[in-house]
Amino acid sequence: MPDDLPLLIVRDLKSLDVADNGRPFASVLVIKKLAAKTASNGNTFYSVELGDRTGSFSCTVFNDSAAFEALKSAGEGGVVRIEAKVDFYQGRLSPRLGKTSALGEEELSAPGVLDNLVETPPEDPVALWTEFQAFIEAIAHDELRMTVRGVFEEIGETFRWSPAAVAMHHAYRHGLLEHTVHMARACRALLPLYTEVDADLALAGILLHDTGKAIEYEGTLATISGLRGIPGEAETIPLARDLQLAALTGVRYHAAQISVTGSVDLVTAAKRRSNGISAGISVNNLALNENDVAPYRTFFKLSPPLRSEDDRRSVIEGLRTGTIDVIHSAHDPQDSEVKRQPFAEASDGAIGLETLLSA
Repeated sequence: MPDDLPLLIVRDLKSLDVADNGRPFASVLVIKKLAAKTASNGNTFYSVELGDRTGSFSCTVFNDSAAFEALKSAGEGGVVRIEAKVDFYQGRLSPRLGKTSALGEEELSAPGVLDNLVETPPEDPVALWTEFQAFIEAIAHDELRMTVRGVFEEIGETFRWSPAAVAMHHAYRHGLLEHTVHMARACRALLPLYTEVDADLALAGILLHDTGKAIEYEGTLATISGLRGIPGEAETIPLARDLQLAALTGVRYHAAQISVTGSVDLVTAAKRRSNGISAGISVNNLALNENDVAPYRTFFKLSPPLRSEDDRRSVIEGLRTGTIDVIHSAHDPQDSEVKRQPFAEASDGAIGLETLLSA
């Protein structure tokens, strides 16, 4: 195919019909889903979903295709430039891929590339951020307001562009900001109906409730990224927030499942200040570590995930010193159909009673 092919977005492609079969085109797209499957003849093929900010389509790529190795190398969340021909399967757009190449960081940073790939909210992100900051300043309780302000001084930039989910709702750039502002608006509208509710505490809780996602959904494109890591900060940031709120309000607080060194340190410090703090841990995080997951053993895909050996030793020490009060089984058996999937698509959870009793 020639190098001067028209560069089409998904919306343009979906406006075509069967009369355009065989028409060559090029596109720059995100690999949203990439699932390896086996055909009846034993050959491997990919079921792939490609998309940009205007939509997505699915197609099948066999292992003798020029695109197969490029897709494998880029992986889910990668960005590729494809040369393809228009085709349809069962009435749906399903192009035949030809030459395919992965885009690097330098190419992604070119003007307009990310803007064309990543869906953004219908509302202006700058206006959303201004409104969000106004909600913080509306908290009358000085210490609570300063606590909330401090959190967003630390994670504000990441929070502003993060998605609110990897699918289903607000799964686009700035989606977390939009989702939180929408909830804060609802809070402001409903509070007059519930005079018994502490308005400052309710608003602070809403502004902070999803801050862990600012760490969990990390990545250049803020989109599905294959074997996306869940760093310890996804646990310690919301834990630190909750412990500060517990200290401000004087309530009892139980951290049900901690798994990293930072969490042990936070709970230890909180227990020195209050007798109302307790913590628990899954036997999985006491007995196993991240090495047990390799190579991609989905039956070890858990929530919270298995951590490093250093973290495992830290939580054992936390149990010995009394920082951790409860060991539980995290018994969450899953059907084999949802575990025998590519690692990124497999469900979290496993049988925990056997691990608890044997440990």
